Amino acid sequence: MATPLAPQYYDIFMSIFKGYRNARFEFSENDLAKAMVAAGFSFTDIKRGSRRQFTPQGSAREKFGNASYTFHLHGALITKHRQDLLSSDLAGLFTMSADSFVLRKVKVAEPAEPVEPVEPVEPVEALEPVQPQN
Repeated sequence: MATPLAPQYYDIFMSIFKGYRNARFEFSENDLAKAMVAAGFSFTDIKRGSRRQFTPQGSAREKFGNASYTFHLHGALITKHRQDLLSSDLAGLFTMSADSFVLRKVKVAEPAEPVEPVEPVEPVEALEPVQPQN
């Protein structure tokens, strides 16, 4: 079963996995971390340099397994080339693909109470102007 994600996180994974035509764009390390967390991974900022570790939690663990993924960055944008490397790593370690994710449906709020139809109002005849009295 595919993991439902909010649009901003779905777009990150579609860019990584080339999910649709012209899906590619550069994004920040912070955007990647948020997308991975939204997909059910924990994020650990390892205190030795540029390493970032992602580990599946809860239902993501059931889907993607128990392995952790360590990613190295230096505060730069994740370019298309880096996304190709990331895609290969995630596909190999977690069997992820663009099909692993779906866009979460937005729930439209229902009106609190039914709206009663309004009856038409009778037109009012025009009044004659009032003449000032001297």
